[in-house]
Amino acid sequence: MKISFLCGDDINIDSAIIFGAGNYGNIIISLLMRQKVKVAACFDNDINKVHTRCYGGVRVTLPYLTRMPVIICIRNQTIGSLIEKQLMELEGGGNRIFRVDFEQADSEFLKLDDKEYLNVRYFNAFHKNINWKTPRGFNEKIQWLKLNDHNPDYHILVDKEMAKEYVGKKIGEEYIVPTIGIYENVELIPFDELPDKYVIKCTHDSGSTHIVERKNAGYQGMEEIKKDIDKKLKTDFYILGREWAYKGVKPRIIIEELLENSDGHEIIDYKFMCFNGKVKCSFVCTNRRDSTGLKVTFFDLDWKVMPFERHYHKSKELIKKPNSYALMVNLAEKISENIPFARIDFYEVNGQPYFGEITLYPGCGFEEFNPPEWDEKLGDWLDLTNVR
Repeated sequence: MKISFLCGDDINIDSAIIFGAGNYGNIIISLLMRQKVKVAACFDNDINKVHTRCYGGVRVTLPYLTRMPVIICIRNQTIGSLIEKQLMELEGGGNRIFRVDFEQADSEFLKLDDKEYLNVRYFNAFHKNINWKTPRGFNEKIQWLKLNDHNPDYHILVDKEMAKEYVGKKIGEEYIVPTIGIYENVELIPFDELPDKYVIKCTHDSGSTHIVERKNAGYQGMEEIKKDIDKKLKTDFYILGREWAYKGVKPRIIIEELLENSDGHEIIDYKFMCFNGKVKCSFVCTNRRDSTGLKVTFFDLDWKVMPFERHYHKSKELIKKPNSYALMVNLAEKISENIPFARIDFYEVNGQPYFGEITLYPGCGFEEFNPPEWDEKLGDWLDLTNVR
């Protein structure tokens, strides 16, 4: 069979060996399996990976003499060339060696159906397969919810404009950050008429937020912001993580008032993990712009630091309990009523909570816990029994 994502002529193969037991090797294995190509083994020079298994149960070995086609799954061109030389010396130049067209392979990978795509992403994150029949861990259950919990209201919850209206009706407009404007594209935004300080972001994604403070010496130039927002508007956020709630959500731009404490202290957002409508724990993100990197600290309901980390290290600094903590817990539970899992975010400004956003699939369900058993402990809190 001819393989579209391989470089070279006469690419008609029905079996192969891949070189590279990393995440990209697993992606290539999944694409080959989709095209009914048998992957006999995976070569890797890392002795620590030998006798392990890649995606699809493909065994990892050190390179050996073979007459089967070998596909080099290494994105670094320099290393890929060295491996090609190694293989040619091993085979005496008598074997077919293929390199990957990574742009084409990336495109093919995004075309996988949701379940297969999530299978590969999950395996790359945790080096194990998803138990779709009886999911147990938190991350596993998040993947299950993507495929099985398709409440049409979720399209509203993840849209940053519509979520405000939904939440305002649930808990009151006094907890909603004022909106300055909603726009279809950056060309329609009257930037000269906007205040010196505001927040601009897309309504359909995560990670597109920019804080504009034009009188600040470290102000990011508007042209750079426009370029980034325009790029994010063209991104299909659903396709990247198969987070069903984002499927079909219309991309727009929302501009909001910038919240500020009267004492000048940085605004902190508090993220409440709601399981079947009940807050079980929360976390705080700090040091976002610090050279030491983002810190994520989890707290139980008594505001005691919990004994685990998720992807990011916890802060070593004392984080004070917010004045409106009890109120935010109550509001988060009202918002998350009848939802299997939702992370509800609030800011506290001068003691007043303001709704931030709703996240149904935190970390896309691909962020590891340390110690690992906390994945299952949080998974136990998430009851899927009544999911429609």
